[in-house]
Amino acid sequence: MENIIAIGIVLLILLFIYKVGSAIWRFLGVLFLVALIWIFRATIMEQINEWSTLIQSGQFWDEIKTFATEGWQTVTRWFGNLVK
Repeated sequence: MENIIAIGIVLLILLFIYKVGSAIWRFLGVLFLVALIWIFRATIMEQINEWSTLIQSGQFWDEIKTFATEGWQTVTRWFGNLVK
């Protein structure tokens, strides 16, 4: 959950940098984003290492397959109930 929140915050900062018209605010936004990445670099690297280990172990693809299968079954059940 923390990962989703962090990604959302970074996307909002990037959106702010893109939307703001002033070059000074864009520069400050980029500096703020770089500062956040610098402060949380250890956490970011730990998460990337965890993901790479998960992908290399083969569990990742099993989890994706399970997620897709369960999602498809849920959608087909919902559609079947809708048709009835």
